[in-house]
Amino acid sequence: MSALLANIEFGAGGNSGAFVREGWAEQEPAHRWTMGRESRLVLPVDDIGPDYVLAICATPCRNPPALPGQAVMLAFGDRLLAAVDFPGLRTFAFRLPAMRGEIVLRLLHANFMAPRAPNQVRGGQPLGLMVHSVRLYRLPGAVARPAVFAAKADSDSALALRFESIGQGCQFGLIQRDMGAEPVSLLRFVDTTTSMVANGLVRAFVGVDRPGGLTLHASEARRPTYAWRQSEYGLSFDTRIPMDEAEPADVMEAQLRRLTFLRRKFEEDLGSGEKIYVLTRGDCLTEPEALAVFCALNVHGPNTLLWTVFGDESATGCVDEIAPGFLCGHLGWTDHHRYARLEAWRQVLEKC
Repeated sequence: MSALLANIEFGAGGNSGAFVREGWAEQEPAHRWTMGRESRLVLPVDDIGPDYVLAICATPCRNPPALPGQAVMLAFGDRLLAAVDFPGLRTFAFRLPAMRGEIVLRLLHANFMAPRAPNQVRGGQPLGLMVHSVRLYRLPGAVARPAVFAAKADSDSALALRFESIGQGCQFGLIQRDMGAEPVSLLRFVDTTTSMVANGLVRAFVGVDRPGGLTLHASEARRPTYAWRQSEYGLSFDTRIPMDEAEPADVMEAQLRRLTFLRRKFEEDLGSGEKIYVLTRGDCLTEPEALAVFCALNVHGPNTLLWTVFGDESATGCVDEIAPGFLCGHLGWTDHHRYARLEAWRQVLEKC
């Protein structure tokens, strides 16, 4: 399992005050802005090896069309770690070089001179990134494949049940249905963002069933159904319950009970290491985004992540091992909904 060595939270009540240096605004409820040309952050470790990973979760200051996002260079001294584009809320993770002594992360803002609205400037300094968290992980060693995978699955449904979706959207949940499997799981048909998945995994989604965090609304279906949104983790779900067939209070009570059960089951499964977790997104996740999820997934136990990519038809069905327990599955072409073919999914699952 990966070790969470440092968790720096930048919102109100967080611990970022002990680590920020120049180039930062004051803490706000859920974040802290970077300001000016450069922002510095001291990491709470003094010895880093090549199996360490830095994950940063941030939302950019935007002022379209002149400033559609933020381009940021991450560096340690004069050593460039990565150049990152933040078009919106993103969590990116990067392997670190070996370092010793005081370790200072530099965030160099390439869009420093781009025009901003008046409320996007503080004390004469332009705002850059709304930083939510910075986490430092140590990658796991060899990850043992679940024992159930030792034998070939005797049916499509048995194969599909070895895996669990962790977002985003419904694609893999529908593939399981096409393969004859209907597992009950927390995120199977939930819509959210990759950043929210990474944040939720670190916390094992504790509090997802908090009554004050869930709100009901009408779906956009021709016959409206109850849908809900969970604020802390940004989860959205359509219950498929017609609004003219149930009272809101009854639906809310049932959904909170459901979430309590599913969250507890999810945490138990994370600790057992008996599933392979599937991370897919229609516009294709980058490796730094998938790496952030892999590290968060392994905080609770030795788990395997299958991250899927699209577009290269010649690689359809291939599975690459990026690191122990971190797999990349190639699904080839997609339809206009960005869904891959069932046969491509089957080929990838069989090779895991």
